[in-house]
Amino acid sequence: MSEFFQNHDFPTLFFVIVVIIFFVMLYCFFRKPEKIKDIGSFGLAFCVAYSLYGIIPALGALEASNGDVAPYLIFSALKVSIFQILCGLVLYLISMLAKIAAKH
Repeated sequence: MSEFFQNHDFPTLFFVIVVIIFFVMLYCFFRKPEKIKDIGSFGLAFCVAYSLYGIIPALGALEASNGDVAPYLIFSALKVSIFQILCGLVLYLISMLAKIAAKH
């Protein structure tokens, strides 16, 4: 996982926004527990949308090159895309656990 960050494959803006969403969830846990699930759902939707936004240009480049692209470039784009979706799922799971914890 550390080579993922060292190779600069990870989009920094995405990471900053995910951290902001996490801190908003943390704030809502203490102030407005009824909003936690909504924030987690937003985090998941944002991560999926950002992932699709990043994969579309990669597919366009693949189409423009008539398939003459090194496979490692395609796999690198898919790795970043899947990691972004995984971040969204983690945000959603955290929000679900926080909602359960807030009820008790």
